[in-house]
Amino acid sequence: FDLPVNRVDTRAEARVNRAGPAVIPTITAYNPTPVNVDSSGLPMGYSLGREFFLARPTYRSGVLIEVGGESSVILSGTLLREDGGPVALRVGSVVALEGGGTVEFFTNGEGGFVLENLAPGAYEIRVDGFKPVKLAVPAGAVGFQKFKPYRLKEEG
Repeated sequence: FDLPVNRVDTRAEARVNRAGPAVIPTITAYNPTPVNVDSSGLPMGYSLGREFFLARPTYRSGVLIEVGGESSVILSGTLLREDGGPVALRVGSVVALEGGGTVEFFTNGEGGFVLENLAPGAYEIRVDGFKPVKLAVPAGAVGFQKFKPYRLKEEG
C-alpha cells in the first residue's frame, strides 16, 4: 500500500510503499517533530494501529517508526440477551486470555459492537451483569471479520 507521511492537502513529505520506507531528511536533531502516517488509502478492515508519532532524533541519527503488526483484525458482532433482545447501549471489555490486554467497547441500540486492532488469539467478552463469553480470533485472520451473535447469560 502507498502511505503518505506528513500529508498536507495533496502533497506528502514522504511515502511508505513497495519501494521502501519513508525518509524525512528535514527533521532537526533534539526537537520533537510530529510524524503522521496517513492510513486513509488502506482498504476497509486494515489498520495501522497508531498513526501519529513524535520523533526526537539525536545528532547524526535517525528514528525508525514501525506501523502495523500482529494486531490486524477489526471485528464486529452483536451481543444478545438469552431471550434474543439486544444488550443495548452497554460498556464492555474484551480481555486477552494470554497477555491480559484489555480493549473496551460500547454497544449500539441493536447490541452491535466493533473492535479494532486485535491480534489472533483467545479472548473473553465481559459485560457487567452478564457471565463472560469466549471469543476466538483465528490464526491468520486479517482485515474485517464479522462474528456470529453472542447470547449472554445474566449473572445471578
